[in-house]
Amino acid sequence: MANTLDVRGLSCPLPLLRTQAALADSSVRILAAEPGVKEKIIKYARSQKLHVE
Repeated sequence: MANTLDVRGLSCPLPLLRTQAALADSSVRILAAEPGVKEKIIKYARSQKLHVE
């Protein structure tokens, strides 16, 4: 089961930095509300050959 990372309310680059750290240990479910955060995280994950749902 994936851990949940809540990055709502954080400004860039904090959501991406926290996602990078969390993905180093396990699969992660990410909660984000700010525009553009989702796209940046997906782009990063795919660049690292990680599975994105």
